[in-house]
Amino acid sequence: MSRHLPTGSLSRGRSAFAMIDPETELYSHKLGRAQHVAISYVWSEWQDGSIFNLPNWSLLRSRLLELVGASASSFMKVQTGNRRNCWLDSKCINQASAEDKAYWIPRMDEVYSEARCIVLLLRNIDLGPLVEAEKQLACDVFSMDIRDDNHNCLLTQICTSSTQLSLDLQQKALETLKLLCEGTWRRRAWIFQEILLSDEYVISGENNSQLKLSDCGVLASFLYSIHPRETWLRQFADWCRRLHYLRLRYHNYSLCVANLLQMAQDLEATVEADKFYALCGLLRLKNLGYNGSHTSHQALQAIILELTRKGQMSWAYAFRPLRHSIEGSLCLTATRFSRYLDHNQSQNGSLYAKPVVTTDSIDISAVELGIVEEVKAISQVLQQAEDCFKTHGTNFPPILQYLAAMPSLIHKLVSETISPLLLQPLYGRMQAALQLSPKSSSADFVWCLYTLDTHERITSLVDDHSLTQEDSICLEIATAASKVIRQQISSLEQDYAIVYWLQDSVQARKGKMKAEELPQHYLMAIGDRNVPEGSKICRVRGDTITLAATFEHGETTEVAGWGGALFPLHESQVVGSGTLVKRLKHWIAEPKPIRLKFNII
Repeated sequence: MSRHLPTGSLSRGRSAFAMIDPETELYSHKLGRAQHVAISYVWSEWQDGSIFNLPNWSLLRSRLLELVGASASSFMKVQTGNRRNCWLDSKCINQASAEDKAYWIPRMDEVYSEARCIVLLLRNIDLGPLVEAEKQLACDVFSMDIRDDNHNCLLTQICTSSTQLSLDLQQKALETLKLLCEGTWRRRAWIFQEILLSDEYVISGENNSQLKLSDCGVLASFLYSIHPRETWLRQFADWCRRLHYLRLRYHNYSLCVANLLQMAQDLEATVEADKFYALCGLLRLKNLGYNGSHTSHQALQAIILELTRKGQMSWAYAFRPLRHSIEGSLCLTATRFSRYLDHNQSQNGSLYAKPVVTTDSIDISAVELGIVEEVKAISQVLQQAEDCFKTHGTNFPPILQYLAAMPSLIHKLVSETISPLLLQPLYGRMQAALQLSPKSSSADFVWCLYTLDTHERITSLVDDHSLTQEDSICLEIATAASKVIRQQISSLEQDYAIVYWLQDSVQARKGKMKAEELPQHYLMAIGDRNVPEGSKICRVRGDTITLAATFEHGETTEVAGWGGALFPLHESQVVGSGTLVKRLKHWIAEPKPIRLKFNII
């Protein structure tokens, strides 16, 4: 142990990894995961104008002593596992050493992801009302005596209730959540990374008050159900929910780059380039050279180009096509980000994409799948499906068989709301409450949810006097989910549409039959509403990422126009041995690949 930050054994010019005990103020080093508590905070909130403008250690130490050691609450002792050592950048990185910063900044993800827990220190916010309100909430799902380890109140959104939350406590909780929601910490790029790297993110307020960020999201959802005019509550709850999903996907190596970029577009940093360079740890870009003189636009381009070099193309789902000037170019700026949609597309790279990247172009290997015939508004297609459902049920006539993909469309658009309801045993209970057959498909369930608040069935179900308490709870959850589904789909229409495209035939590709002699096979995808009709549908070689590309003279040897990425509705979401074999057969039968080249602006 030492009172001074120890230097590295291999490099005397920089510090070694070290933690500080706020009680003794001694530095120590212990190998292994979960040996320290990582501290997250906004520097400016803890500064006092002293030399170097560093955070005030006396103020920080006073708060840390509430979180670790003998004075910690029972809640914090559980969260920290009784760990006493803390890591915070202002004390554990030599702030006077450029070499120290250059070494440790790209490795911040290791420091935070290996921590026992991460705690955000906030000043001038007492979380007491939220802590008290959280104690009084009850989960309706657990009240049904369902033993469900998969259930998460943050994800299900509408499963909490309370009979004891007074109007006074509601008002205090609303005021505290408002302060939390508007806090500077939510806009800081480095804190955003720290949240996603955590196993559990704890917020520390004044008067020794602490609460998990996930519980803040649950409270926001609950209060929104009581105060629907406070739309910021829904937005804050959605933000917490999406961070939870991104955190899970980071830890299982399935994080979608597009979703990460979309969540980061409004972030801020003291150094402009850090708005996006702060994401490098999450993107596992250890070797990308850091350039603090870059603008945020240049930093974003550098990250996209590096990802493309590695064959990782899921960033494509974030960028919308241009409509007017510089027709067809790929505009890699945050102003072109599309509205958030849970893409769930892995960032794993394709070995077959064979990318060629320069500062002003991207060139990848792809295969042609078909051509765009028509682009329709989502609401128009869903209304057509509803009308058809009233007449034919789920037995659509052959000419309208493509409408059978509507449950898949709805699920893709609002998977955050629907997916938690498809987990057993809650799924089985909800099927029974909605009077669906146990053998009914998940597609039937999704369609039932979507039409519930407009369908006459809900009236008959609610009026059914034989309903059990569990059935009533399930119906309340289903009705609330139906409302959320329609709201979310309505907001997504600003960016997305339904793309109808005509699939190329393998027989036509190989010259066994003429294209005009084959029956037309139309498929659907979710795409940008500005996807040009007549553009070609292409898939990145060896990957599932599907793109729309335009060619001025129809020749694929030309530079392509960017039409955005698409979400096909005909492919199964289930990955198994059968699916992998099927994909392998498709790849074997693929035509000769083409090169897709997009100019970058």
